Amino acid sequence: MRRRILLLLFITLTFKSFSQWSYKTVKSDFDGTYKRAIVTGSGGEYPYKNPYLVVRYGKENGLDIYISDAGYSGCDNRQVFFKFNGDDEKYKSKHVNEGANSDSWFISSLENSSLFELLDKFMKHSYVSVRLSNDCSLKDYRFSLGGSSNAIKNIIPKEILNKGILVATKKKERREIFQEIKKKERNEFNKQQRNIDSISKIIYTITNKLSKLSSIPSLTIKSLNRENMIGEKVKFMIKKYKLDYQNFKRADNSSNSSFLKYEDFSGRMATIIDLVKEDYSGVEYFNYKLELDDNKEIVYLKLSEYENFNYEDIGFVSLLEKARNKYLGKTFWKEKIIDLVEYKISKITFAGVDEEVFGYGAFNVQLETKRYFNRSKGTLLFNSQKPKVISINFSKTYSSVEKNNSYPKEKFFENIFYYLEE
Repeated sequence: MRRRILLLLFITLTFKSFSQWSYKTVKSDFDGTYKRAIVTGSGGEYPYKNPYLVVRYGKENGLDIYISDAGYSGCDNRQVFFKFNGDDEKYKSKHVNEGANSDSWFISSLENSSLFELLDKFMKHSYVSVRLSNDCSLKDYRFSLGGSSNAIKNIIPKEILNKGILVATKKKERREIFQEIKKKERNEFNKQQRNIDSISKIIYTITNKLSKLSSIPSLTIKSLNRENMIGEKVKFMIKKYKLDYQNFKRADNSSNSSFLKYEDFSGRMATIIDLVKEDYSGVEYFNYKLELDDNKEIVYLKLSEYENFNYEDIGFVSLLEKARNKYLGKTFWKEKIIDLVEYKISKITFAGVDEEVFGYGAFNVQLETKRYFNRSKGTLLFNSQKPKVISINFSKTYSSVEKNNSYPKEKFFENIFYYLEE
């Protein structure tokens, strides 16, 4: 019976020596007086099957945490990993020293953590798994944390331990807040990137189906033939700066002045009733005879073969009617560098109507945005903008003279807009 009691006592003491933390005060001529808490672990391979996890604290050297009797630590790229039961997070060392005889692994610092945070984990969990890694080997161990709280509290002064854990906790909270912010930023960035990719694909698909209006005969307006103008109705344009109408003269103008006063003709309608061509020194001139619709007054317009009709002077009614018939109420597309916009044509007038005068064309076109694809922001907006008005010309009637290339092609409606062919 006595032998059984002694055997049971031996087994119990042996189990405690390998699973429970102990602590003591150590005096050294070199390191001074310090306190040490220690526990024996398990794992690894012979002869390193029983390593020690040590927490040491002294007034002179402060806090140390290291593992000893766990194998050679002199090789490069030393790393120590901690994994606590019930915690999915892995704690990784940032700097590890090898100790005096290259037989210990001193954790100088941790990535995204601190030594006092590690102590706090020691006191809250049941066990910790430790991986030791360097260029020579990789070993895994497990250490019991039973009794660690009492041992650690007995070697580190209460005020220092509490302050260290409090600072570590606040740092962890700030780190978690920062990580959450960064996570949200990454998620938002990834979401935006997915939107950009999605919008880019839609733009790519639409773009491949778009055709320039100038390439679709049924949607283009033919230029008027300057030699076949008889019967064409025109309007004397409303001008932004109210300048006189050039190259015109009245039938009874004895002074031979080549202009009509703006205040006398602005907004009036006329019909071209005759054309006489003349040749002066090898240059052909076109003399158009116009009759004012309101009082039947006769005026003349004279252009050389090198001159264009001036869109700031007269607007052709037939072009306006054709534009309304072909484009009014229909949807067209316009590319803006990396963006793509779908417009509905809601109104077409002569420039100057509704007091909108821009001076870039004889006609105003009101656009209503149906869809606006913004590739840079990855957004698709519907009806996102107020209706806007652009000044434009239909066909090349106002630049029909091939010898005169001064009029920019981008001012033609057919060269600006695209049509989506389904």
